[in-house]
Amino acid sequence: MAGGGKSQSSTVLTQSGGRSQTVVTQSPSSSGYKRGAIVRMKLTNFLTYADCAVTFHPKLNVIIGPNGTGKSSVVCGICLGLGGKTSILSRAKDIGEFIKHGKDKATTVIELYNPNGNDVIRREIHMQLSKCTTTWYLNNNQVSSKHIDEFVSRTNTNLSNLCQFLAQERVSDFAKMNKIELLHNTEEAICSDQMKKDRKWLSNYRQDEKALMSKISNLDGHYQKLVQRNQRSEREVQRFTEQKKIQNEIIVATAKRMWTAYEQARTNYLTAKEKYQKLIRAKDTATQDTKPLNILYKKYEEEMQVANNRVGKMREAMHRSAKNLKDLQEYLQCVVEKMNDEWANFKELNTEEKERVSKMENLVIVLESWRTELAELQDTDVQPAINAATKEINANLNDIQDINQAKASCVNQKHQMWNEIRDNERHCAILRNMSKRRLEAMQRRNRDCYKAVIWLRENKSMFEGVIHEPIMLVINMKDGKHAELLENHIAFRDMFAFVCENSNDNKKFIQAVREKLRLKINVVLAPRNASYHPRRPIEQLRNWGFESYLRELFDAPGAVMAFLCKQYRVHDIPVGSETTKKIVDQVTKSSNTDLFYIPSTSQPGCRYSVKRSKYSGNSIVGNSALRPAEYLNSVVDIVRIDEFERKIQDLKEQISEIDVKIGKYEKKHSDLESTDNTLRSKLKGLFDKRQKRITLENKIQLKEASLEEIKNNQQDLEVEKKKVVMRTNDLTLERTHQCYKFTKSNYECVEMEIETGKNLLIVATISIKKDKIEEKLAKWRLEHVDLLQDIERAAQTMNDSKQYSTQLLKEARSSLNGQEPPNANPRLKAAFRKYPDDLPEIDSKIHELEARLECTGDTDPNAFSEYQERKKEIESVCNRLEKMKTELEQRRGNMATVKERWITPMKKLISKIDEKFSEYFASMGCAGEVDLHSDNPEDFDQYGIRIRVKFRAESELQELNPFRQSGGERSVSTMLYLIAMQNMSACPFRLVDEINQGMDPHNERRVFDVIVRSSEEPSASQYFLITPKLLRGLNYGRSMSVHTIYNGENTPNHEKWKLKKMLRRRRQFRYVDEE
Repeated sequence: MAGGGKSQSSTVLTQSGGRSQTVVTQSPSSSGYKRGAIVRMKLTNFLTYADCAVTFHPKLNVIIGPNGTGKSSVVCGICLGLGGKTSILSRAKDIGEFIKHGKDKATTVIELYNPNGNDVIRREIHMQLSKCTTTWYLNNNQVSSKHIDEFVSRTNTNLSNLCQFLAQERVSDFAKMNKIELLHNTEEAICSDQMKKDRKWLSNYRQDEKALMSKISNLDGHYQKLVQRNQRSEREVQRFTEQKKIQNEIIVATAKRMWTAYEQARTNYLTAKEKYQKLIRAKDTATQDTKPLNILYKKYEEEMQVANNRVGKMREAMHRSAKNLKDLQEYLQCVVEKMNDEWANFKELNTEEKERVSKMENLVIVLESWRTELAELQDTDVQPAINAATKEINANLNDIQDINQAKASCVNQKHQMWNEIRDNERHCAILRNMSKRRLEAMQRRNRDCYKAVIWLRENKSMFEGVIHEPIMLVINMKDGKHAELLENHIAFRDMFAFVCENSNDNKKFIQAVREKLRLKINVVLAPRNASYHPRRPIEQLRNWGFESYLRELFDAPGAVMAFLCKQYRVHDIPVGSETTKKIVDQVTKSSNTDLFYIPSTSQPGCRYSVKRSKYSGNSIVGNSALRPAEYLNSVVDIVRIDEFERKIQDLKEQISEIDVKIGKYEKKHSDLESTDNTLRSKLKGLFDKRQKRITLENKIQLKEASLEEIKNNQQDLEVEKKKVVMRTNDLTLERTHQCYKFTKSNYECVEMEIETGKNLLIVATISIKKDKIEEKLAKWRLEHVDLLQDIERAAQTMNDSKQYSTQLLKEARSSLNGQEPPNANPRLKAAFRKYPDDLPEIDSKIHELEARLECTGDTDPNAFSEYQERKKEIESVCNRLEKMKTELEQRRGNMATVKERWITPMKKLISKIDEKFSEYFASMGCAGEVDLHSDNPEDFDQYGIRIRVKFRAESELQELNPFRQSGGERSVSTMLYLIAMQNMSACPFRLVDEINQGMDPHNERRVFDVIVRSSEEPSASQYFLITPKLLRGLNYGRSMSVHTIYNGENTPNHEKWKLKKMLRRRRQFRYVDEE
């Protein structure tokens, strides 16, 4: 390397045949290290390194080497060796992918500087059965990952801070940072913990202050509204109060009127009562003359009552006797009916005897005719003919049974074949149902995508062309074992991507699903009219064990296949075999294939990528183990489906042949059934002929038995007639006895009727005497009618007055609403004195008050209660406002104190960064400045670091952003900003990977000079600069080391290197600048 200076130490990494070695020409002194700086690192079976150890300079370490030689492997080793996450590197998610291919264990050892004795962190990564585990050691003591994180954090190392650790894959993330994010990362890198806590406290406190101010504003608005509403309601409330006052006066006046009316009614009642009592006394004096008449009248009433009682008893006895006569009459009628029944029964018996004789004569005639017919049938014997017909029928039945058995066998065979067809169809359905399983897997993994699929199936008619469901649902692997190849080759997000054939459908689908349904899904547009072919036929690759391309391992719709060909080159990615795996070194060198796969067998499958250096032309081979398949291993076996379908077709053809046989059997069976029917008809005729004779014999026997039975049932009419005469004589005697009893009861009734007449005569006599007394009393009442009428009217008046006064008392008491009456209530008595005692005057006063009440108009009855409630709420809100404003003032006082404590040192730090940043830009002939910026000084979460730069003299300072400056200008600004922070940094080291890639040579040279100069400052931290190249003629300082990585199969072992001899020979050659 040419340069204006000489580096203090130089380290050369070599790599030969997949094995890495380290040559350290001079170990740097430990005097310049900061606590936590990296002194040494060793990698074993890590990525491309089999065994590598390197010692770093305490200041600047430049690691240089062509692309693919392993520079980034050093970066990965530092990150993962200090407990960093794989997400920081953005290379792989699984830590197991950092293990060298073919190995099951990787080790990183990092030695950190400690004045009291260096600390060594060792990490062992193990891969066992596709499961990765990590073991941590600190100073040879096994510890947890949490312990390592805490230890590294105590050294002020934060690998997730882009201002400290900027990996190659995250350079773009740094350029995309806005002002706020830049301030956050700068704070993490150079600020004290107290400043970070203060900033966080201020941001949270400011949010609380905003919330409190918002509450105060809302509450104050609410307060003003309440006050305004009460002001508008005051007149209404005054009217309501006036109405309430008048209503109360009306109530009191009405109560006074009711009590006054009650007192007057009570006085009237007492007057009527006194008048009634006076009339009663006058009546008592007048009734002394009628007292004997009343006594005699009462005596006649008693005698008349006794006579009426005797008449009543006699009538009851007569009623009982009449009932007895009726019963005797009914019994006599019953005896007569029995006598009539006896003679009627005898007449029926006589008629039955005549019918019996006639029936016997008819039976004799019928028996004679049947015996004649039976004699004619005795000469015919049909049994031989019956036997012959039976034999023919049995033979025919045997033939029918044979036909039925043959037909049943065919039907059974047909059923078995249909069952087999259904089984085969079920197997086909199971094989074709793999899409459903994939959809269920999608629902578990990506619910938004699942919802979008369901929506698409319901709304396909909305689109012009075809929108294919996510790729994982429409791909069908020809062999499930190859599913892992496709899942490792296609990005995870594209596995869930919908494929549109029409651009309009693409826009419409995105608008409907993403914007309206707010589902997070991936949608791609398939290329049109595209044809994809591999660069070489697969036959040209068979020598290396390649069997096919990825595209040949699966089926997919044309649009989906076109997208995969364009995006993932599935038509040009070969798939190898065990042969390929055995000669993989030869394949990577000679087959001119940059990417290929080897599927899993007994060992996990691998993905091989081949990169060729643009500088040396050498190949760099990367490999990684394949993840097991998750979705596409559910394969629809087309071969088995075809086999099942062929079986189904063959079985259906066999069923058709069986149906023909069954038809023949059914025809033959029909013919035999017809013959059987004919034979059975013939047999039936023979049986009927034989049965007719048997039937005649049975009928003759039955009729003979009936004739005998009729003969035995003959009745003796003379005997029966004598019996009837005897029974009727007995009934006649009973009838005579009952007639005597009836006559006697009738006589008793007549006697009681005569006695009743006598008693009625007595009652009439007493009644005449009583009437005469009543005439005398009536004459007295007529003479004193005016007195009696006066008493009656006085009683009515007294009762009416009493009832009226009682009603008025109830009304008067109800008008008091539970209060004591005026005579027991002084306050009410005083209120009553305000009103006149005369009812007309009281009514006039009430009418006056009611007129005043009407003049007040209508009011809202709820207005007063709402006014009072708002009044209370106004007082409560006012108190809350005062408390909130007091709290706000206290908060602002606290915030001012913390703000001063945070912003003063922060401005000093930014000022120092600005000073260095401006100095570095000025040394390059440009201008730049850094300041602390915020649109609102009180919004602490909106504070940010604003970088403004000027690369041309004629332009103005412009804020750095991804849209205004070029990539090289942003890279220069980023590097100088990181260098400007270096002297203020509390972190032990910084790392930047390939940030000079976008710079032009002029800027790259100037930035490198700034880096070298800044590294020589005593306060500078350890610095790692990763780059694939360096310009000629750069100035190198003594506070740096340049680590050059060589890679290639012809690189000699480091033990054979003689550095001085190599440098001497190098000087002998004339260097030709390819630039």
